[in-house]
Amino acid sequence: MYLGSSTGLRLRYVEPTGKLEAVARADGGARSAWAATGAEDLATVDVVELEERLDRRLSWARANSSWMLAAMRSCSRQMR
Repeated sequence: MYLGSSTGLRLRYVEPTGKLEAVARADGGARSAWAATGAEDLATVDVVELEERLDRRLSWARANSSWMLAAMRSCSRQMR
């Protein structure tokens, strides 16, 4: 690819890769997870593996939010 400017033509290199990004939402949008992968040819992307990563990350969000909710309830009781 060439780029024209007031000082002439310049050669610009573009990386020949693609990127697939996905966001999964659960519980009415209360939790979400993001995952991405890159490949020279997007036809070679393992979509099942990407889905498994999203599921795993959503489970982490579920576990973390449960822990946080319990901690907030505990603090609330102590403040009364």
